[in-house]
Amino acid sequence: MQDEKEKIIKEIDHYKNNGWFYSKEEFAKFEQEILQYQNSEYSYWYAKEIETANIAAHEQIVLNDKIFKFNYLFAKNIINADVRAHGEVVIATRNPIFNYKFAKDIIGADIKKHEQVVLESKDFKYNYLFARNIKEADINSHIEVLKETGNIDYTYLAELENLKETKVKKLVKNYQ
Repeated sequence: MQDEKEKIIKEIDHYKNNGWFYSKEEFAKFEQEILQYQNSEYSYWYAKEIETANIAAHEQIVLNDKIFKFNYLFAKNIINADVRAHGEVVIATRNPIFNYKFAKDIIGADIKKHEQVVLESKDFKYNYLFARNIKEADINSHIEVLKETGNIDYTYLAELENLKETKVKKLVKNYQ
């Protein structure tokens, strides 16, 4: 399987670098071969590297495969990707790491839905990171989760409290 994967990725790279040499028909035939694999990795790479790719067809394969990595990469790197649909795949994983990363890195992500997964996980690290790194985060909710875990490091809580105060001061300043 690894040999086949390397072969396919090399072929995509070859078509990308030597596209001027191939006709539209040859590109279409190769794309059909890629689509027949129904493999999210191949579809992601083809959509990313080949300008004439049928984005909708490749996106559907990635969505159907439900693999976080390629849903994340597709939403992040493919222009006009359906961020909401890729986000729903990530939310369904219920994984705090994936949801934090998606909310942090993907423009247009539904921050509140991803935040809810992180809050419900009660994962100390990702609640802290979500509150610290995502400006739309509900800091109070994350502070409550951190307190509930019993794994309290007061330096983290103090940092979040200071961050909360800073956000409030900015809001007040903007409305004056």
